[in-house]
Amino acid sequence: MDPAADDDIEKAIAVALAVVPRTFRNGFGGKGVRRRREPTATKEVAVVVTRYLGHTYTFFEDDRKVEKSDVESFLAAELTAVPDDLAKTYADKLTLYSEPARNEIAARLAMAISDKWRWTYKPSDAIYLKPMFGE
Repeated sequence: MDPAADDDIEKAIAVALAVVPRTFRNGFGGKGVRRRREPTATKEVAVVVTRYLGHTYTFFEDDRKVEKSDVESFLAAELTAVPDDLAKTYADKLTLYSEPARNEIAARLAMAISDKWRWTYKPSDAIYLKPMFGE
């Protein structure tokens, strides 16, 4: 993919990470009730990011369309690999600290996605949006 397009998917991931509910963000960063990183919260963050990207992005491996469940699993694995201090900073309530961490995580995820899959961007698909939560 070209660098400009990589930047677009990075920005989309950053926006998706910004709309992750606080409960999941805290669990992912180890700032929840248990004060440790929760695998279930990490999976939920991956689900939110996948749903957000799924509105306008389609991922392909060779000529086969990648299923959303595969994208969720891949993103969950990549999010698990995020260092603890970066995840904790992302979960911080102060945007001054959490925004740079969010952007760094978005850059890591965008790089991982671009390395693994080919993708297409189709904004006209946004007309058929479904709610991100519920269903």
